[in-house]
Amino acid sequence: MEYEKFLEDDIVKVKFRYWLNWGYYDPESIEEGQWAFDVFPDGTVKYFAYPRTSRRILDKEVVHIEKDRVIDFYQNVIRLYRSPTEIIKCEVCDGCSYELTITYSDNRERKMHGDLGGGTVDKTVTDFLCTILEMKIKLERV
Repeated sequence: MEYEKFLEDDIVKVKFRYWLNWGYYDPESIEEGQWAFDVFPDGTVKYFAYPRTSRRILDKEVVHIEKDRVIDFYQNVIRLYRSPTEIIKCEVCDGCSYELTITYSDNRERKMHGDLGGGTVDKTVTDFLCTILEMKIKLERV
C-alpha cells in the first residue's frame, strides 16, 4: 500500500521525539536531554523524558483526550506527507532535533527528521500538544 493512500484509521501511533544537540555529555547524568510523546488513536497521549543518551525514564505522564482530537491531529500529520505540501524546515545547529514517526496498522513506519525551530512539521506537532495542558507544561520546560 502506498503511503499516499493511508488514512488516519490506518495509524496505530504517532511518536514525536526530540533531543538536545548541545551541552556536556555525561553517561551517568540524570538530567533530561531527550523527550518523547506518543499519540494513540484511543485518545491516549504518553510523555517520556530521558537522559541524553539513555532510555532510562526520568519522567512520564499519561493523559487521555477525545478521540476526535486525535483523528484531527492524524489528518494534519498525514497532510505533511502528501504532495503538494510545502515543508518549511528550520535548521538550528545548537538547539533540538526531532524525529516524527508514524506507525501504521501493517507495521510500516514513516519518519521525518529536522530541527525544532518553527518549521512545518514541528509546529504542527507542538501546536497540537500545546492544546493539552499537561503536555504544554512539559514542552515549556525545555
